[in-house]
Amino acid sequence: MKASGITLFVTARNLEKATNALGDILDNDQVHLLQLDLASLDSVRSFVEQFKSKSKSLNILIENAGIRHVPKGKTEDDFELHWGTNHLAHFLLFELLKPMLLESSTTKFQSRVVLVSSTAHRNAPMDFSDLNWEKRRYAPSIAYGQSKLANVYTASEIERRYGSQGLHAWSVHPGGIRTGLQKPSFHDALTVLKCGIMTTLKSMMSPEQGASTTVWAAISRDLEGQGGKYLERNRISQQVEKGFGLIDPGHAEWAYEEESAKRLAINQYARHRLFKSVLFRTRQRMIPASNGRSGDDKLAALPDELLVRIFEAVGQQSKHDLCGVSRLNHHYHALADAVLYKTVHFLTPELHLLFGESLKRRPRRGSAIHGIKLTYPASELPSLLSDAHLHPSSRRIDTVSQTISTMSNLEVLDIEVPDVLLHGMGHIFNGPFDLACLKECTLFYSNDNGEYWDLQENIHVFAHPTLEVLIIKRAKLDDKGFDLIERPHETALSVLHLVECDINDDALSDLLMFPRALKEFVMTQTEQPTPELEDSSDNIRDYIMALSPANHSLESITIDFPTLLGLRALSLRDFAVLKTFRINWDYQLFGMSSKKKPRMHSVGLPPQLEVLEFFNELGTDEEVTDLLVYMIQGLHISARNLKRLILVAGEDGVPKDVIEACKAQAQLELNIIGEMDGVD
Repeated sequence: MKASGITLFVTARNLEKATNALGDILDNDQVHLLQLDLASLDSVRSFVEQFKSKSKSLNILIENAGIRHVPKGKTEDDFELHWGTNHLAHFLLFELLKPMLLESSTTKFQSRVVLVSSTAHRNAPMDFSDLNWEKRRYAPSIAYGQSKLANVYTASEIERRYGSQGLHAWSVHPGGIRTGLQKPSFHDALTVLKCGIMTTLKSMMSPEQGASTTVWAAISRDLEGQGGKYLERNRISQQVEKGFGLIDPGHAEWAYEEESAKRLAINQYARHRLFKSVLFRTRQRMIPASNGRSGDDKLAALPDELLVRIFEAVGQQSKHDLCGVSRLNHHYHALADAVLYKTVHFLTPELHLLFGESLKRRPRRGSAIHGIKLTYPASELPSLLSDAHLHPSSRRIDTVSQTISTMSNLEVLDIEVPDVLLHGMGHIFNGPFDLACLKECTLFYSNDNGEYWDLQENIHVFAHPTLEVLIIKRAKLDDKGFDLIERPHETALSVLHLVECDINDDALSDLLMFPRALKEFVMTQTEQPTPELEDSSDNIRDYIMALSPANHSLESITIDFPTLLGLRALSLRDFAVLKTFRINWDYQLFGMSSKKKPRMHSVGLPPQLEVLEFFNELGTDEEVTDLLVYMIQGLHISARNLKRLILVAGEDGVPKDVIEACKAQAQLELNIIGEMDGVD
């Protein structure tokens, strides 16, 4: 880059180390060194101000710094380390320098942005529900891969938005480089073992070799008119083929998903409060206009659909700021009010009751609510219940459920409250169905002893005609289902999750008689349930039989219940459209080995099964493992549509016979959790 005559601004977190590393490359005329810590957004902003004081133009921005496979931690701004450092800081850097890049672009050389990615993006589809790793178990390799996938999305989104204005972008996989990021790790050891020492070593590059694709993206004329692409080995990458090796070239099938890239862009703006600052500046400059909008309002030209998305992003960061925006004019008030009250979260019963009182004065506001979440901690109830006029069965407590019943357009209901409110909340489902639009419901009633709550109190939630998704946490239900006189008609339930519940299999079968087309069933339990289970069966076969009323419609079954026995092989052929089946142990599918009788070499697998996953390691029962091998070898007979087998590596890895059997089946993709996701 220096040899081309370009003026370079190099950044580093530690200036002393960077000075030593650059050596003779560093000079005051052509190569400048500035401080930048990507773990701090304030540092990014400070760097931009310093850079602007030293240069009036910018043609190329290369964003290549990062961290890899570090323990769980947070940046200065409370973001997960990989996400904040590898991606969010780079996005903010681009956003702040974007005006200079656009202004500096010429017909002779149009401005460019190069974002360094990684092959690790192929093993980490974007989980928009938990980008900051607050809801799931931390996996460094996945966190790293998602941060690199975000850079791929950002490059393509930059090209879509600004390519016509002379600003282009590419994402780059530099290759396996011997840098400070390549510290030995468990994943690296697995890569070496799987790919071979010599193959892995041959694939590694020096820093100079690894920089070639990045430099090519930054200055090559060959890429003109081909912006937004993912590059590797000095060429535009192709989609990786199925069954690819860990060091094989190619991008993931989801690398160019336009909707995901757009969704990520909205998230980025919200995270960095960029909308917040834009709205604040707009508010300061507003001049009242006769039509209720400001002539100097930069947001006025935007369509309502985009304004709502902006308001949603602002509301996620600060409800107070969104309230301020809603007061600017009547049009913004109507749009922002719908956003503010679209989803309501009550942390205390007092707030809920106060809101209920306000709905009496403004009943239309209740119809604007599409989602409500109640998470009262038990510590909040004593003051309410100690009121001289209150006790658990009082009318005021019933008002909690009555408030919900008035929300005519409510679609999502999430209840997580102490079990003293169990009976009162049950009125929502036991009485006439006021919630005519309800589609999703989560129920969890807690208590100090950690005991299961009685699902019989809310049993009529299964009779709700419009409900599509139902999640029940830590409930119990004995063999009594619906009474004969109160059995419901067909319902719309399509997704049922039972999380750490103690549910009788006969009762479950009774409940599943009524959904027209249940498509997804999930049942999970811990390895050591507390308290001990009283109503649950100890045999997985009983629950498969309980699901038989829905065998015509179920597409996905997940039973993560480690203590369930599998005494006999499962018969799943009646599940005509089942595509995904996930369980803990291989013997839960094939039946436990027996020395008394010869074993069958196949089980009754669903005819349309595409994905089979075992959550626990194989090899605990050699006879059962042999049956799995026979099944794989006879896929053309037993499971001709099976496309993916997902296994856990375990301490001893996956049995070699299983791996060899999978390799012999061209249609079958073997995914092993716990192996190296990719190499940079």
